[in-house]
Amino acid sequence: MKLKAYHSILIFAILVMSAAFSSVSNYRKAQYAIVQDMNKALALTLQENKYQWITPDTIQSYRSHLSIDLLKSTSNLCYVMEDRRRGKNKSQLVNSANLLSSKEMLLNEHSIQSYANCSMADVLSMSNQRTSLTLTLMAMIWAIASLYYHLRKQPWNHEADMFGTMCYSQDEDSFYNQENGQAIKFTPMQHQLMQLFFNNTHHQLSKQEICDALWPKKPDASETLYTLIRRIKPVIEQNSNLMIESERGKSYRLIIR
Repeated sequence: MKLKAYHSILIFAILVMSAAFSSVSNYRKAQYAIVQDMNKALALTLQENKYQWITPDTIQSYRSHLSIDLLKSTSNLCYVMEDRRRGKNKSQLVNSANLLSSKEMLLNEHSIQSYANCSMADVLSMSNQRTSLTLTLMAMIWAIASLYYHLRKQPWNHEADMFGTMCYSQDEDSFYNQENGQAIKFTPMQHQLMQLFFNNTHHQLSKQEICDALWPKKPDASETLYTLIRRIKPVIEQNSNLMIESERGKSYRLIIR
């Protein structure tokens, strides 16, 4: 089975999407781990039950319970204001788009939360991106290998004769559509006729030249030739910008439409 161009693109797209999915999934896991660490640290801080308000000692105790080092410098505690609960007054938070928050907990009837002002790069650095990087590397290798494969398979990279959008690869003894690189399927007799046209400088052949070359032992091959021309015409026209033109029934010429 030959590897088609769309197969290469499909596999490349699958690898890229898998890498993206893996990256996002592990990023979300890192965010979840951050929130869980803050939840745990805040719960342990409140269990100590030494503080009635948020004080520097409260914050220090909270940070000592954090297991993720980055959070010890980026995480803080604050009261949950009523208007912020309703989705208002979010201007109180600095860089709120980067903030990850723990769940609300009670401290002497006051709701408090912990926040971590982590940038996307911070979270990304904490996430396990090895699978994503592996898939991305595989996608790059696949893209390079596929490009090399398809370029190497193009007939114009070999010794070839070209006319219009059709070319004949001498290395592969095959005719191709130059625009899409697809092989043109001719029957053995049609293939021989096309070789005759391509070998002629003006792409023109007399009836006698064709009959002598294709049916040398047949006294009168006119009807056979007419049938061959009739059947090859649609194949040529469907796969190239060429056509066969008849010149007063004496000769045939391959021309560009």
